[in-house]
Amino acid sequence: MQAYEYEPKTEEERRQMEEVAAKAERGEHLDVVPGSVRHMDPNREVDEDQFFRDLHAEFEQMRLRRAEATQTARKTWKIRVPKDLDDKASQLAKQEGTNKSAIIRKAVAWYLQGTDRQQAVA
Repeated sequence: MQAYEYEPKTEEERRQMEEVAAKAERGEHLDVVPGSVRHMDPNREVDEDQFFRDLHAEFEQMRLRRAEATQTARKTWKIRVPKDLDDKASQLAKQEGTNKSAIIRKAVAWYLQGTDRQQAVA
């Protein structure tokens, strides 16, 4: 099994990772993992249904990222978009640590998946 080291995307995330590493070395409880989606109070009661829905959503995102990483682009599209749409795509790509092309491919795949479901029902 190959191990991968997580690279922090922001200065805040790097600082959190250093704090977590220091806690781990001291043997303290680790309640927040940098880069994780869920930041909850460990003493709070957990809604199991919501937990499993969230977990399923995270696994689905991982599957999509893995599929994206294994696909090789074969065609180049040239499209024109409004500036606000480009800004939003750039911001999302930065948040996800990817590029706009990956965001656009995901959006088109998601849209086509939805239309495939609609055609199957009709």
